[in-house]
Amino acid sequence: RKSGEWIDLQLPLYRHLLEPLGVSGDVSLGYVLLPRDLDEVGGRLANWTEDELHAADEVARQVIQSVHAERFWPPESVEASHFPELAGICQDGVLEPRWES
Repeated sequence: RKSGEWIDLQLPLYRHLLEPLGVSGDVSLGYVLLPRDLDEVGGRLANWTEDELHAADEVARQVIQSVHAERFWPPESVEASHFPELAGICQDGVLEPRWES
C-alpha cells in the first residue's frame, strides 16, 4: 500500500489460494528478503487488518471488471516502442488499441 491505496495486490490475493489446498486457521502473509548482504537475509511479515485485506479484494474486483469492460488507464499510444529490438516478441502494432476517453 502507498498513501493508503493498494498498488500491489499479489501478496494479499495469495491468501485465496490456501482454502482449495485445505489450509485453514490464521495465516501470515510475508516476503522472504534476499539482499546482496547475506546477513540481511530474512523475512518480513505484513500486518494488514481484515478490513485492509477486504479492501484489497475490492480493488481486485474493480480491476477485473475494468479489464472485462476493456477500460484501461492511463491510455497510452502504442505507436512508439520503448524497446524496438523486442517489437516482434511483443507483437507491437499487431492489434490496434481500443482506449476509451
